[in-house]
Amino acid sequence: MPKVGTDLTTVRPGDGFHPSMIRRRGQRNVAAMNDSDVQYAPMTVADYEAVSALWRVTPGLGLGASDAREPIGRYLERNPGSSFVARIAGEVVGAVLCGHDGRRGYLHHLAVAVRCRGRGVGRQPA
Repeated sequence: MPKVGTDLTTVRPGDGFHPSMIRRRGQRNVAAMNDSDVQYAPMTVADYEAVSALWRVTPGLGLGASDAREPIGRYLERNPGSSFVARIAGEVVGAVLCGHDGRRGYLHHLAVAVRCRGRGVGRQPA
């Protein structure tokens, strides 16, 4: 079986190649990591830049004025322990922004980096 990150011109039929084995320039080899490599933690305002960057590149996820750093910081203070980040090797690869109004719960944004999808990152309990 070819190693992850192998030059595709050297892969022959029957070598056990899977598309998840492709490593694009500048990306970590996430496909080769175990699910135990994913670390979950409550989201804090210190995570804002990395989470915001993930949200901005996630297709279909709309952002507004309430998604700026200060409003998100206030939201996290009002809803402690409701929002989470997922990290692999210290890099934020997933995030979910959740909270409640005292009666109803809300899931505002859920995003997983494209290269980490299909690995259960968004399904794991925090």
